[in-house]
Amino acid sequence: MYSQPLPLRATPFVLAAAVLVVAALALLASLGDARAGVLLSGDVDCSGGVSIADAQKLSRSLVGLAVTQTPPCPGIGDGVPGFGFDWGDVDCSGSVSIGDAQKIARDLIALPVSISPPCPQIGDTLGESGSPTPGPTGSPPPTSEALIAAALEADDITYEESLLYRAYALYADARLPTEFSSPVVDWEAGSDLFFEVDQNEAQLSPELLAGLAPFRARPNDPISIFNTLPEGAGLAALGPALAWRSLLVANTNARVWLKATSDAELERYVNAVSQAWSALGASPGKAAIFRYPNPDQAEIPNLEINPDSAIDFYFLDRSAVDPRWDGCVIIPDEPECTLATAAASGMAQRAAEFVDNKSSSYLMIDKDIYQESLISVTAHELTHAAQFAYDTGETSWLMESTATWAEHQVMKRLGKIPSYPYSYLADFFKGLGQTLTRETESDKNAYGSWLFFFFASMKEGDGIVTSVWQHAATPGADGITAVDDAFNLDEHFDDFTVSNWNRDPVREPDQYKTADDTFKSGLEPPTDKVENATPNVYLLDSPVPGLASKYYSFKFDPSVRKVTFENLLHGVQYAHVWAIKQIDFSWKEPEDWTGAERKKFCRDIEEEDLTQLVIIVSNSHPTDSLPFDPDPRVKAQAPGCSGWRGTAHSTLTEPATGGVRVVMNDAILLWEYHDPEEDNGHYYYHCEVEPEPCLLYIPKGDIDWTYSYTRMGGSPCSEEYSGTIPAGNVIARYDQELLLRPDGDGGYFYSGNGLDPTFFIEIVCEATGGYAPVHYFAAPESEQFRVGEDGRTISGSYSYLGSEGRGTFEFEWDLHRLGPGPPN
Repeated sequence: MYSQPLPLRATPFVLAAAVLVVAALALLASLGDARAGVLLSGDVDCSGGVSIADAQKLSRSLVGLAVTQTPPCPGIGDGVPGFGFDWGDVDCSGSVSIGDAQKIARDLIALPVSISPPCPQIGDTLGESGSPTPGPTGSPPPTSEALIAAALEADDITYEESLLYRAYALYADARLPTEFSSPVVDWEAGSDLFFEVDQNEAQLSPELLAGLAPFRARPNDPISIFNTLPEGAGLAALGPALAWRSLLVANTNARVWLKATSDAELERYVNAVSQAWSALGASPGKAAIFRYPNPDQAEIPNLEINPDSAIDFYFLDRSAVDPRWDGCVIIPDEPECTLATAAASGMAQRAAEFVDNKSSSYLMIDKDIYQESLISVTAHELTHAAQFAYDTGETSWLMESTATWAEHQVMKRLGKIPSYPYSYLADFFKGLGQTLTRETESDKNAYGSWLFFFFASMKEGDGIVTSVWQHAATPGADGITAVDDAFNLDEHFDDFTVSNWNRDPVREPDQYKTADDTFKSGLEPPTDKVENATPNVYLLDSPVPGLASKYYSFKFDPSVRKVTFENLLHGVQYAHVWAIKQIDFSWKEPEDWTGAERKKFCRDIEEEDLTQLVIIVSNSHPTDSLPFDPDPRVKAQAPGCSGWRGTAHSTLTEPATGGVRVVMNDAILLWEYHDPEEDNGHYYYHCEVEPEPCLLYIPKGDIDWTYSYTRMGGSPCSEEYSGTIPAGNVIARYDQELLLRPDGDGGYFYSGNGLDPTFFIEIVCEATGGYAPVHYFAAPESEQFRVGEDGRTISGSYSYLGSEGRGTFEFEWDLHRLGPGPPN
């Protein structure tokens, strides 16, 4: 199944209308308001005023002619951050169409133009260039499927009536009761309908099956609605009756069918199938994108209709049976055409052979699609046919998302722009806060979700989608469970949400533009923003549904000197937290903070001057929401960090196993004041002396270490290792701490230790087999070290001999107090 925005369908009517707009209104080229720098509705080329050139540009783009836009003016059809519609979508219908060009032209000669609020009127100011103000978002009318489903649930109609009405709705059959009519062309609903009928055929009445027969038959079957037109069919029904012709496509197992006067008319479609078929499979140096369908079973229903095992591609005149179609192209201002409509372009039908839950397929595709789009739609429907070789009853979400992914991959392999897959992305990005697997009609999420599989293929290669379908091959709708089996969601979904930030500083290999050089610009997730965060506590209290993500952005006012992120989702299963930091106005690569309970930034330290922070919270559970209680939070505080900043160095030299061991450690640290109210059971406030308790500091920073050993006698051996570890790895509180105690005269004694007993490296030369090398600070309480007279320096050294006088241990440090006021 496949849907495309109706106005992009390049029928002869579209081409003619586009040409008429350009030619008939060329005399208006002098019109326009040169208010440069201001974005106006209808000012497609961002010239500062609406002119006939804007209508001309829209018309050229719709018929595939080149259009030049000067940055930062968006490209026609591009999603624009802050807008609720794509650039050029003047009437906010959900897509760029010839109707937008016509509306601009009509407005320029003072003819009435129908644009429904809250969509801005042509000429309205949208905002300054580069910072557009939000525009409206339209909601499409309900589909006939939705209206019929509601009536069935309310017991207003019977189940069999619902099936018949759903068939009528596919082509706006005049027999459809008016209460179920919809301007939305929902051809894609046919595949689901007919699968349901196939599954329940034994329980359905002969009368219903007879009524459905014209809709279920192959298009070249004499009983098909494409040969016996229903009442109310379009104007094409008045034309001459043409015979069905077919051609096999070379080097494929495909046959093309078309009502035509000569075989030459089939060449366009043969070419489209040939390209889509070849690109989907393996070729020299390239692995297959996806498999091919199971062969068809010949002579069902008979030899004339189905002569062989080739997959049949029927290219159809949709307007012959659907009166809604061309009317909306010719007169887009008609009420039934002003809302966002989804015009189906193709449908995959299950066909013999049937084996358990697997089948072959035949395909129905609109014949009037523009050539590049024809290849795209053909690839999409061909993938559906191949999916039926795994499981005919899979979820619509899995079918549409992976078929649209395959369509994208085919178009890129052919060197063509995958316009249709791109067209779903604006709505997809808007919906990142909702469950990935939802099957909502209004935003075509099942189609937009192709981006998740594109991400998966960036990580694992194209074979990952085949692997998903192999897991889905068991009977029933495995859906996201099959995805999880092939591409673990708990491991990968949070990485996907980081890539969806879709800009620097996301790592280059993880950006979509790296894998796809034509990927649309301007796409970004909806973000809760605090543009000028002053001292306050900001709660991240938006619930996160299953397989969804939330984005938060904070720009900190200079009055904020300390920022603390409290990750109260720490330890919550399926919760993931990533952060993107801007330090001193320079963005850093994303960091995984899922395992961190708390992150603190002291803005008075150059390398911690956090000017902006983006937090991405995601939920890798397929259905359940995250328990936001209590909420994660960002604390922005005016007082800066309290503590001691500086360096510590140590050298440990000692004999060992017939040789000499040397360990050196260099640490750049912030010994940060530890508030007993924030203890959380990890430390305990243990030093209470008169006249007031001591002050406890714990370290953060990095420790660089080197280890070397040389044995000269016996069997000579030498080895050397080095590395960096973070401070703060402790087994007991006293392993790494700095303590200040009042001396009773207004000053302070200090003592402390810096030892990482968790660190262990494998030793080759020494019989001991291992050594914990990191001991970077030692200031025993017995030595009565004092804070400098200025109250702002801690500087000193200490050394001692090893046991039995073996070896020397030397320490030195130089620390300076942060901020004004007392040491805490």
